[in-house]
Amino acid sequence: MLKLYSIALSPWARKARIALYEKGLTFEKISIPSKPDGTMDKPAEFLAANPRGKVPTLIDDDTVVYESSLVLEYLDEAYPETPLYPKDVKAKARCRQLVDAGDQDLGGPM
Repeated sequence: MLKLYSIALSPWARKARIALYEKGLTFEKISIPSKPDGTMDKPAEFLAANPRGKVPTLIDDDTVVYESSLVLEYLDEAYPETPLYPKDVKAKARCRQLVDAGDQDLGGPM
C-alpha cells in the first residue's frame, strides 16, 4: 500500500494528496505533527525513509520518493491508468512549467 507522509498546512503535501485522489489510488496518509513553535515533530521512521525530512514523502513498497513534483511524476509513470500529465511531449513540458511556476509562487510567501 502507498504511504504518504504529510503535514496538514503544506501546499506541497496537499499537491501530492490531490494527485493520489485524482488517480483514485488507495493510500495511507501519515500526518507529521507540528511542535508548538510550528516546526515538524519528525518521527524516526520518517527520517529513515527521507533523511531530508521534507514533506511530502511517498513510499511505494521499497521505493521512496520526495519533493512534490517528483512524487507527481512518479505516480504518473508508476500508475498510468489515470494520467496527471498530457501524453504530448510539448503539452507535458508546458504542464511541468506551470507546476514549477506554482511551486515558485507559493515558495516565496510560505
